[in-house]
Amino acid sequence: MRISLNNHRSCRALPPTVAPLFPGFLGEPYGHRAGRVPPQYHTTLRATQPQNTTQTNIMKTTISLAAISALSLATATAAVYHVDSWTAAGGAFVATNQPDYIPNTGGTLYSDTAIADSTNSVTDNTGATIDVTGADSGGLYGEFFYNFNSTSTAFSANLKTMSSDLETLRIEFKGGGLTPITADTFTISYGGQTFSTAASFTEGAAESTPFGPVTPYILTYDVSSASAGVGDSFTVGWNFPNAHTAIVDFSVTQVPEPSSSLLMGLGAACLILRRRL
Repeated sequence: MRISLNNHRSCRALPPTVAPLFPGFLGEPYGHRAGRVPPQYHTTLRATQPQNTTQTNIMKTTISLAAISALSLATATAAVYHVDSWTAAGGAFVATNQPDYIPNTGGTLYSDTAIADSTNSVTDNTGATIDVTGADSGGLYGEFFYNFNSTSTAFSANLKTMSSDLETLRIEFKGGGLTPITADTFTISYGGQTFSTAASFTEGAAESTPFGPVTPYILTYDVSSASAGVGDSFTVGWNFPNAHTAIVDFSVTQVPEPSSSLLMGLGAACLILRRRL
């Protein structure tokens, strides 16, 4: 005779003198198949299920809270940034894309967004333009803007505020020539204030382009002390006092304060948690 609760297939019939000690184990009194686990063991297993369910709920809650943190962080870092750009890749320096720019004179440069518009309407955008003056030599050369033999060329990017709680404006510029880019090159007029020195300035390694070697720069400006409403206009201005200067890429990124984006992320994540629990 051998009894094994771990492997019911190895169970053997019990003698009549032992069988009453295990009612229902053999199956005859209750109609169960021989070798089945006794009812008292079923009861023990059922008693442990609520504890396992509680542990499962705790695990689900922990996972959901982790999801909240991840979703909130992702929302705060990437959700509502707004970028206006003028780039070679976007076709901003192709003459046929810029009907209001006059070679050897200057004019208006429309952004990548306007150029990519399906209706081909350069006015159907967020109002982002660059006005160029004093560019009495040079113009648009497909993959870059280039001015030479000009006493002074001035640029003014005209943009609109996309968030009422901006914290940072980030300028990314890629260009080359005789005019160096410094932390004081650009002047931002935003919310009634002027910001003429970047809070941080990064100069990257030179890159090869059809124009020649150009250098990428990243400048950030803390504008949290100023206030502007959604749709208000602001400008980014700069000038090149020397000849022989090129622009390959230029963009302005509006970065909102993280608190607003974080609250949006927490609200969405809490709704997810409520549905799961």
